[in-house]
Amino acid sequence: MEPALLHLSLLGLIPLAIVELSGASTEQRQTVAAAAADAIASRADQMLFPAPKAKPSGVLAHLARGLAAAAYQPGGITALGLHVCLYAHPYCPVAPGERARCCTCEPGRCALGTDRSCLTTCRWCAHGCATDGSCCRPPSLWGRITVVGE
Repeated sequence: MEPALLHLSLLGLIPLAIVELSGASTEQRQTVAAAAADAIASRADQMLFPAPKAKPSGVLAHLARGLAAAAYQPGGITALGLHVCLYAHPYCPVAPGERARCCTCEPGRCALGTDRSCLTTCRWCAHGCATDGSCCRPPSLWGRITVVGE
């Protein structure tokens, strides 16, 4: 598969997979990532070098789901010339000037004080999170994705 076609396909599939995983727990996302890694490792050659009239290998869907699961981690993931994340973070190529929100790695712990500031923080917040009370806003429904290195 051509890299440009792969990017176009993933740019459409990854946001759908992010929405699909939005209610999943960390453990469920880890299971999805592990299943995707297994499918990619065992069948990627079928996607790269398809046999004539062969059935689709399903690797592209697993690739999209694996990248979507990794997008939930602090800092997201950069792979295959794409950067996928859910929240602003230091050195994010999607929006480099945007400050990270509090509690992106543990959103369930996020709580606002009377002054609308974050009461609880995580290790990620030590890297310059916003203190304007935006920590508890949900991330974009579709995530954040961009092609890097062009």
